[in-house]
Amino acid sequence: MNEFSLIRHYFTGIGVDDPDVALAVGDDAALLHQAGEGYWAVAADMLVEGRHFPVQCNPALIAGRALRVNLSDMAAMGARPRFYTLSISLPKADTGWLQEFSDSLQRESRQFSVSLVGGDTTAGPLSLSIQMIGEVQKPLLRSAADAGDDIWVTGHLGSAAAYVAKGFPDAAADDFAFARFWQPEPRIGFALQAAPHIKAAIDVSDGLWADLGHICERSGLGARVEMSRLPFHAQLRQRCGDECEQLALTGGDDYELCFTAAPGERDSLQKIAAQHQLPLTRIGETTQQREQLCLNSAGKPVPVAQGGYQHF
Repeated sequence: MNEFSLIRHYFTGIGVDDPDVALAVGDDAALLHQAGEGYWAVAADMLVEGRHFPVQCNPALIAGRALRVNLSDMAAMGARPRFYTLSISLPKADTGWLQEFSDSLQRESRQFSVSLVGGDTTAGPLSLSIQMIGEVQKPLLRSAADAGDDIWVTGHLGSAAAYVAKGFPDAAADDFAFARFWQPEPRIGFALQAAPHIKAAIDVSDGLWADLGHICERSGLGARVEMSRLPFHAQLRQRCGDECEQLALTGGDDYELCFTAAPGERDSLQKIAAQHQLPLTRIGETTQQREQLCLNSAGKPVPVAQGGYQHF
């Protein structure tokens, strides 16, 4: 049983039928009606030592990554993040560790204009969960794509996965990939400005192929992706050679945005990306046929052996 079948089977449809719930389980965030116009977007993410980051690593890095991956969910919904709660379990109350973690959380929170408003602490193996709350007027849903939409990706893909595959080297050994894993850039500013031009969106956490598959599933569509268009950094090619395409296609932890838009929005989207100095790449199109195809330079399908990160 994978993560999504587990969620569908055991955690979907629980509770009462509340008219204030505009969107429940199944997207990057839930949507709750505000008293006026718009919605509250609510998302949660958990990080576990030894599973999502190495044992005994820098607490400042853990804090920054934990906040940023949750902010990425807000970007994927077109939401402006406002508040968050933090629940953390700690093996012991190490004051030095806690001060480094707290200082980093303060810096990151100020950088992204969000406030910690509550949470919980307990003793146990190191794990932390952040629940992020934001505001949104036009939500970007996984279910809103149409056949014939362009498929776009922000930034570069694959570098964070390459960093994990190499065993989490320190910054001196691999500074570019180190930053891509520990300090992913939540694309909030771009998403807020580009939202009127976007149909469906998701952030790339488990790998492009897997996450694009969630858009296809929720929208009842397929997709064609051109492998030659996959965006990855020149340093990734230098270090990983022919593995780049596979890392960009199925590697996780990028926290870039994958989204669809009508072909007529190309110029507008490119102009907005340029304003944010953000690389933006059109990698394919959605299709009426409900299958995902990855095509080589000759237009022939290429098998994708592994769809992306599996939580179970």
